[in-house]
Amino acid sequence: MPSKISKRRVTMTDIAKKLGISQQAVSAALSGSTSTVAVGRATKARVRKLAEEMNYVPDFAAKSLSTKKSYLVAFLCRESFHLDILVPCLDGLQRQLENNGYSVLTSIHGNQASDELAHIDLAMARRADAIVLTPAIDSDGRTNAGALLKLSQRFGIPVIQVANKVIPELPCVQLSRANGVKRCMERLYELGHTRIVHLTYQDYQDEVHPGFHLKAREHWLAYESAMRGRGLEPLVIDIPSLGSAWCGDGQIVPAIDTLLKMTPRPTAILAHNDRLAYPAAAALAARGISIPRDLAMIGYDDLCPEGLGIKRLSTVNQPFATVGEETAKLVLEMIAGRPGRDIVLDPVFVERDLQAGQVPLGKKCDPPAVMLNRGASYNTVG
Repeated sequence: MPSKISKRRVTMTDIAKKLGISQQAVSAALSGSTSTVAVGRATKARVRKLAEEMNYVPDFAAKSLSTKKSYLVAFLCRESFHLDILVPCLDGLQRQLENNGYSVLTSIHGNQASDELAHIDLAMARRADAIVLTPAIDSDGRTNAGALLKLSQRFGIPVIQVANKVIPELPCVQLSRANGVKRCMERLYELGHTRIVHLTYQDYQDEVHPGFHLKAREHWLAYESAMRGRGLEPLVIDIPSLGSAWCGDGQIVPAIDTLLKMTPRPTAILAHNDRLAYPAAAALAARGISIPRDLAMIGYDDLCPEGLGIKRLSTVNQPFATVGEETAKLVLEMIAGRPGRDIVLDPVFVERDLQAGQVPLGKKCDPPAVMLNRGASYNTVG
């Protein structure tokens, strides 16, 4: 039965008196990993159970005054960060931080570095104890490295990048694109495919500032390495960068026409993401080519659009809830004074009806007809 509650605010001192322990022990039990006082599991359980029964609510204003902390963590996110990725990431981040007494101040801003900088200033005006961000990078390579490194190095404010390591000096929590692509390629090889086309964006080879699609180069490098590792020449079809939009007929149709003219015709497509994979599958279906009966297809991100009439494709799921949780743990470590570090997690390959597109057993795949030093690249514009 819950205890009778007086109108007076319940304090940690009240809980300590009832349990016959020190106020410091109660504070440690309720503050989780942010405390330096060691408390056993049994004591933690007793304290938290009684706190719940007494309707204890932390006094963050008083706590902030005594510790000189705001107990706010700012999460700054580019608007191009797809909602299907943002929501689980924020959920994991928020849940983990709230369990440790912190609130998350979320700001969705434009994609330019100037947009991000304005929200960095807002986070500092709110005295955020740490900043988590999906780092912005302009088409000319400009970032907010100067401002963020000043916050981190001069003022000791933890700054953590999520999804993309744009600023080398700052820690980042991300998923390994290379490992995800490697697993896709291994599965296609297992099914007998060697004529595998990589469908991607035109900025995929940019070494300095890969434009909007920050993972395009990493994806291509992993694909190229897998192909060359088996003595095969890479085949790339690229289209203009589209931001976060799904690829339309105007971009995908020329790419598919290019693919169908290849001799010998490829037997599999590895798409940079599902925003390319599903429109490509629809364009192929309009030409009487079925996925996976006639051609194997693997996307990336595990996103499925409505209205195309295409069944779900094989893809790579990116567990961004876990990314959010691991980011929160790193935030708490850095607030406690420990150094930042990079965390790289593995995505999960999701196979759906891929084997129907496999090469018949006993049939040898011919090598690609086009052999170039850097792989065959087919530009679909002009």
